[in-house]
Amino acid sequence: SKIAFVSNGSGYKEIYECDFDGSHIRQFTHHNSISLFPDWSSDGLWLAYTTYADRWPQINIQHLKENQRVAKVDKPGLQAVPAWVPGKFELAASLSFSGDQEIYLLTGNGKVIKRLTNSVGIDVEPTWSPDGKRMAFVSKRSGTPQIYINDIISGRVQRLTFEGRYNTQPAWSPRGDRIVYSAMRDGAIDVFSIDPNGGEPIQLTENQ
Repeated sequence: SKIAFVSNGSGYKEIYECDFDGSHIRQFTHHNSISLFPDWSSDGLWLAYTTYADRWPQINIQHLKENQRVAKVDKPGLQAVPAWVPGKFELAASLSFSGDQEIYLLTGNGKVIKRLTNSVGIDVEPTWSPDGKRMAFVSKRSGTPQIYINDIISGRVQRLTFEGRYNTQPAWSPRGDRIVYSAMRDGAIDVFSIDPNGGEPIQLTENQ
């Protein structure tokens, strides 16, 4: 019943939390910097996010009530857009310590478990199916940002979006039957919805 969001009300982009109706707003981060992409663990006790507090993007994994319990990813380089695995104390994130940005599976304490993507182009913005068996993400392996699906058990990767040259920010629905994403068409960015198994996308907004 909690919402995490980004606001610059303090003069910096910090992460806040509130109840589902917008009440009881509380500032969660106090980095006096830029903090982005908050994501809840399934038990609601941890919040992972990206922060520029040390000048380059790094991931913090912070306990909601015990602010002193903060874990950091133990790898150098750029770190971005954490995404908790449903029902587990694990998360995916894009890290650059091996060269270009690839997606890795991490423990809730920031330790690398394994690499989930491997391509020439950057791989970013993971989002999990509700059962945690598949992960959608954005990759430039085809030359432009497109959305792909990674079957975690088999390791098979399939391209999901083919229309347009800029498809990003995927988010899996709680029922698992749709993925929404941002796409650029004719110079405008709108929200689309698509079946995770493929098919024609449905445009949800127009010139917004």
